[in-house]
Amino acid sequence: MASTPASLPAELTVGPVVVTAWAPWCSSCRALAPHVHHAATTSGVPVLDLQVDADPDNLVDTFGVRSVPTLIGLHDGTEVARLTGAQPADTVEALFATTRTGTGTV
Repeated sequence: MASTPASLPAELTVGPVVVTAWAPWCSSCRALAPHVHHAATTSGVPVLDLQVDADPDNLVDTFGVRSVPTLIGLHDGTEVARLTGAQPADTVEALFATTRTGTGTV
């Protein structure tokens, strides 16, 4: 994975965090939400919800999000995992595990 641009909010540059890019009109986003919530709760990895229709910091472009839902795992500010589209629970959990440790594959 490529390094994430340096112009990130501080909460995205230390430790693990998963950024979720979503939209309220997206049915796949709504279907994925329970998997994300469960994985976040069990892994302890924080989540930053990024609503693509209301993105004042323009993080959608910063992260190169082209479709929703997109999950981006960051560890110490570096992208370590990415998923796009509806995914099964075990794949979402794998993204959170990779993000937590900063190593592995999804």
